[in-house]
Amino acid sequence: MFHKIKLLEIFHNLQTRFFNTTSMSGRASKIVQFNSGGDDFCPCLKNEGLSECVGGNPADGIVFAWRDDVTRKAQEGEKRLYSLAIDQETKEPILDEAGNMTVAAELHLKNDGTVEITGSKNLNIVVLGDVNLSVSNLLNIEATSITSSGDWVHGGNFTAAHIEADDGMNGVLDKPSFTKGIATGGS
Repeated sequence: MFHKIKLLEIFHNLQTRFFNTTSMSGRASKIVQFNSGGDDFCPCLKNEGLSECVGGNPADGIVFAWRDDVTRKAQEGEKRLYSLAIDQETKEPILDEAGNMTVAAELHLKNDGTVEITGSKNLNIVVLGDVNLSVSNLLNIEATSITSSGDWVHGGNFTAAHIEADDGMNGVLDKPSFTKGIATGGS
Protein backbone atom coordinates (compact mmCIF):
# COMPACT_ATOMS: atom_id res chain seq x y z
CA MET A 1 0.00 0.00 0.00
CA PHE A 2 1.36 3.45 -0.92
CA HIS A 3 1.76 6.18 1.69
CA LYS A 4 1.81 9.97 1.41
CA ILE A 5 4.85 11.36 3.18
CA LYS A 6 6.15 14.71 4.41
CA LEU A 7 9.90 15.40 4.36
CA LEU A 8 11.70 16.28 7.58
CA GLU A 9 15.31 16.20 6.38
CA ILE A 10 17.21 15.61 3.12
CA PHE A 11 20.69 14.08 2.99
CA HIS A 12 22.66 12.12 0.40
CA ASN A 13 25.90 10.48 -0.54
CA LEU A 14 27.23 10.54 -4.11
CA GLN A 15 24.83 7.89 -5.44
CA THR A 16 21.73 7.96 -3.25
CA ARG A 17 19.45 10.60 -1.74
CA PHE A 18 17.79 9.75 1.60
CA PHE A 19 14.98 11.42 3.55
CA ASN A 20 13.78 11.40 7.12
CA THR A 21 10.01 11.48 6.77
CA THR A 22 6.69 11.14 8.46
CA SER A 23 3.78 9.48 6.74
CA MET A 24 0.30 10.97 6.90
CA SER A 25 -0.43 8.39 9.62
CA GLY A 26 2.36 9.99 11.71
CA ARG A 27 4.85 7.12 11.41
CA ALA A 28 8.48 8.29 11.04
CA SER A 29 10.92 6.49 8.75
CA LYS A 30 14.09 6.90 6.74
CA ILE A 31 13.56 6.24 3.03
CA VAL A 32 15.63 6.28 -0.16
CA GLN A 33 14.64 8.07 -3.39
CA PHE A 34 14.11 6.20 -6.66
CA ASN A 35 13.77 8.08 -9.97
CA SER A 36 13.55 7.07 -13.58
CA GLY A 37 16.92 6.69 -15.35
CA GLY A 38 18.67 9.97 -16.13
CA ASP A 39 16.57 11.91 -13.61
CA ASP A 40 18.13 13.78 -10.67
CA PHE A 41 15.46 15.70 -8.78
CA CYS A 42 16.03 16.95 -5.25
CA PRO A 43 12.74 18.02 -3.70
CA CYS A 44 12.39 20.80 -1.19
CA LEU A 45 10.97 20.16 2.28
CA LYS A 46 7.52 21.40 1.18
CA ASN A 47 7.15 18.60 -1.41
CA GLU A 48 4.91 15.68 -0.57
CA GLY A 49 6.02 12.26 -1.74
CA LEU A 50 4.47 8.90 -2.47
CA SER A 51 6.31 6.01 -0.82
CA GLU A 52 6.12 2.34 -0.05
CA CYS A 53 7.80 0.05 2.45
CA VAL A 54 9.68 -2.96 1.17
CA GLY A 55 8.43 -6.16 2.83
CA GLY A 56 6.18 -4.14 5.12
CA ASN A 57 9.22 -2.81 7.00
CA PRO A 58 9.15 1.01 7.42
CA ALA A 59 12.96 0.98 7.80
CA ASP A 60 13.20 -0.21 4.17
CA GLY A 61 11.12 2.50 2.51
CA ILE A 62 11.41 4.04 -0.95
CA VAL A 63 9.95 7.22 -2.41
CA PHE A 64 9.23 7.32 -6.13
CA ALA A 65 6.89 10.22 -6.86
CA TRP A 66 6.61 13.86 -5.81
CA ARG A 67 3.81 16.41 -5.62
CA ASP A 68 4.98 19.98 -6.10
CA ASP A 69 1.84 22.05 -6.79
CA VAL A 70 3.17 23.78 -9.91
CA THR A 71 0.68 25.06 -12.49
CA ARG A 72 0.44 22.34 -15.13
CA LYS A 73 1.00 23.34 -18.78
CA ALA A 74 1.76 20.11 -20.69
CA GLN A 75 -0.95 19.08 -23.13
CA GLU A 76 -1.57 15.62 -24.61
CA GLY A 77 1.67 14.11 -25.94
CA GLU A 78 3.91 16.82 -24.42
CA LYS A 79 6.84 16.60 -21.98
CA ARG A 80 7.84 19.42 -19.65
CA LEU A 81 10.87 19.47 -17.36
CA TYR A 82 11.24 22.23 -14.80
CA SER A 83 13.05 23.30 -11.65
CA LEU A 84 11.45 24.98 -8.66
CA ALA A 85 12.31 28.55 -7.62
CA ILE A 86 13.80 28.43 -4.13
CA ASP A 87 14.49 31.39 -1.84
CA GLN A 88 18.27 31.20 -1.33
CA GLU A 89 18.11 32.47 2.27
CA THR A 90 15.19 30.46 3.67
CA LYS A 91 15.49 27.47 1.27
CA GLU A 92 11.69 27.61 0.98
CA PRO A 93 9.93 27.39 -2.40
CA ILE A 94 8.78 30.71 -3.84
CA LEU A 95 5.00 30.75 -4.21
CA ASP A 96 2.85 32.62 -6.73
CA GLU A 97 -0.31 34.61 -5.88
CA ALA A 98 -2.41 31.42 -5.89
CA GLY A 99 -0.04 29.67 -3.47
CA ASN A 100 1.48 27.37 -6.11
CA MET A 101 5.21 26.73 -6.28
CA THR A 102 7.00 28.88 -8.88
CA VAL A 103 9.00 27.48 -11.78
CA ALA A 104 12.59 28.80 -12.08
CA ALA A 105 13.46 27.28 -15.47
CA GLU A 106 11.76 24.88 -17.86
CA LEU A 107 12.20 22.85 -21.02
CA HIS A 108 8.84 22.28 -22.73
CA LEU A 109 8.64 19.81 -25.63
CA LYS A 110 5.35 20.66 -27.31
CA ASN A 111 3.16 18.39 -29.41
CA ASP A 112 3.52 20.65 -32.48
CA GLY A 113 7.33 20.17 -32.57
CA THR A 114 8.14 23.42 -30.75
CA VAL A 115 10.81 23.33 -28.04
CA GLU A 116 10.55 26.15 -25.50
CA ILE A 117 13.35 26.93 -23.03
CA THR A 118 12.42 29.57 -20.47
CA GLY A 119 13.79 30.95 -17.23
CA SER A 120 12.33 33.25 -14.59
CA LYS A 121 15.55 35.33 -14.67
CA ASN A 122 18.34 35.61 -17.22
CA LEU A 123 18.61 32.34 -19.12
CA ASN A 124 22.13 30.95 -18.80
CA ILE A 125 22.98 28.04 -21.10
CA VAL A 126 26.42 26.52 -20.55
CA VAL A 127 27.93 24.31 -23.26
CA LEU A 128 31.04 22.31 -22.37
CA GLY A 129 32.24 21.70 -25.93
CA ASP A 130 31.42 22.55 -29.52
CA VAL A 131 27.89 23.35 -30.70
CA ASN A 132 26.82 22.61 -34.25
CA LEU A 133 23.56 24.26 -35.20
CA SER A 134 22.01 23.06 -38.45
CA VAL A 135 19.04 25.07 -39.65
CA SER A 136 17.27 23.87 -42.79
CA ASN A 137 15.55 27.17 -43.51
CA LEU A 138 15.84 30.41 -41.52
CA LEU A 139 17.47 31.25 -38.19
CA ASN A 140 16.11 34.50 -36.82
CA ILE A 141 17.72 35.92 -33.67
CA GLU A 142 16.06 38.89 -32.01
CA ALA A 143 18.29 40.58 -29.45
CA THR A 144 19.02 44.10 -28.32
CA SER A 145 22.71 43.23 -28.17
CA ILE A 146 24.84 40.20 -29.04
CA THR A 147 28.27 39.95 -27.44
CA SER A 148 30.91 37.55 -28.66
CA SER A 149 34.39 36.98 -27.30
CA GLY A 150 35.55 34.76 -30.17
CA ASP A 151 35.58 34.64 -33.96
CA TRP A 152 32.44 34.21 -36.01
CA VAL A 153 33.06 31.97 -39.01
CA HIS A 154 30.31 31.93 -41.60
CA GLY A 155 30.37 30.48 -45.13
CA GLY A 156 27.26 32.20 -46.54
CA ASN A 157 25.73 35.67 -46.59
CA PHE A 158 25.51 37.70 -43.42
CA THR A 159 23.14 40.68 -43.18
CA ALA A 160 22.66 43.05 -40.26
CA ALA A 161 21.22 46.51 -39.74
CA HIS A 162 24.32 47.82 -37.97
CA ILE A 163 27.83 46.44 -37.34
CA GLU A 164 30.71 48.04 -35.46
CA ALA A 165 34.15 46.61 -36.25
CA ASP A 166 37.25 46.76 -34.07
CA ASP A 167 39.71 44.64 -36.06
CA GLY A 168 40.31 44.37 -39.80
CA MET A 169 37.88 47.13 -40.76
CA ASN A 170 37.53 50.66 -39.49
CA GLY A 171 34.39 52.57 -38.69
CA VAL A 172 30.73 51.71 -38.61
CA LEU A 173 28.67 50.25 -41.45
CA ASP A 174 24.91 50.79 -41.56
CA LYS A 175 22.93 48.02 -43.26
CA PRO A 176 26.08 46.06 -44.14
CA SER A 177 26.17 42.76 -45.95
CA PHE A 178 29.07 40.33 -46.22
CA THR A 179 29.83 37.44 -48.53
CA LYS A 180 32.49 35.00 -47.34
CA GLY A 181 33.86 37.54 -44.86
CA ILE A 182 34.15 40.42 -47.37
CA ALA A 183 31.95 43.49 -46.97
CA THR A 184 29.87 43.69 -50.15
CA GLY A 185 27.51 46.50 -49.19
CA GLY A 186 26.65 49.13 -46.64
CA SER A 187 27.20 52.78 -46.03
